[in-house]
Amino acid sequence: MDRVFQALAHSARREILDYVMINPGAQSNEIADRFEFTRVAVRKHIKVLEQCELLVVEISGRHRLHYFNARPIQSIYEVAKKFRP
Repeated sequence: MDRVFQALAHSARREILDYVMINPGAQSNEIADRFEFTRVAVRKHIKVLEQCELLVVEISGRHRLHYFNARPIQSIYEVAKKFRP
């Protein structure tokens, strides 16, 4: 859960998730074109999101297609729900 919170703490990563939610199957270059910083920096942000499973990547030929995975956020919600009064 800590990795999910750390990933969501950065505004660029939240923007990447927002873009991928609206555009399922977005390619890496499409995502990178949305930002003013380098493609390398965007790739690092994507990697963090992949590691905590907020993004799922499907390889299709030479393309990396990105999909949002809500399961890590749902898990946090379910744990928090148990502790509500």
